[in-house]
Parts: sequence; structure tokens; C-alpha cells
Amino acid sequence: MTTSDSKIADYYRKNLGYLSVLSLQISQVPSELGDHSQSVHLELLRTEPLRKVTIRFSAVVQLKIADLHPGTKCLLQIESTADAQMENIRYRIFNGEQDLTLSFYCLDFEVVEREL
Repeated sequence: MTTSDSKIADYYRKNLGYLSVLSLQISQVPSELGDHSQSVHLELLRTEPLRKVTIRFSAVVQLKIADLHPGTKCLLQIESTADAQMENIRYRIFNGEQDLTLSFYCLDFEVVEREL
């Protein structure tokens, strides 16, 4: 099993499911300040048990967001792109539900759960 496969397996073992979006933050470094890059920081609400799930994605490309509104829920899906042989991209991220358009590719991600 590759590192990316084990990260994906760890993510799905958490059984996060369909969660409310608390915040979505996009950060960018323009080329004037160095190597241009984009990151996404997503906070979700888990109700059983009550926790905040924070997921940080680095080296994000082809970001698409639409239909974000109060009460939006997300069923975040993560897939490996190892077979696609895309440079500096390891994961495809997308919302598995229709009420929020959220999709992109990234190099890495980190998931942290905390009690509220």
C-alpha cells in the first residue's frame, strides 16, 4: 500500500459521512512572493460525537466551488490520482452530494478532529 493509499484509508476509517460546512478558507501565494500555490482549509461539524473536523489541503489546483450557503452539507470524497501520473498531484477531492460544488486536486491533506 502506498502512502497516499494509507492516508485515504485512514480518512475513510473515520466514517465522517455527511457533515455541515462551518467554514471554507482559500489561501494563495502569488508568483510575486515566490512559488505560486493555493491551499484550502475546510471545517466541518460532526454531531455524533460532537466535534469539529478540520481538513487542510496543500498544493491545490483546478479548484471549483459553487452553491455554498448556510446549512450546506458535504460528503467529502478523496481518491488517489497515482495512476494518472500527474506531476505534484496525489489526490482528487470532491463533494459526493449535489447541494455544494466542491472539487479540486491536491498534493497532500491533513485531517484533525477536536471536541467543541
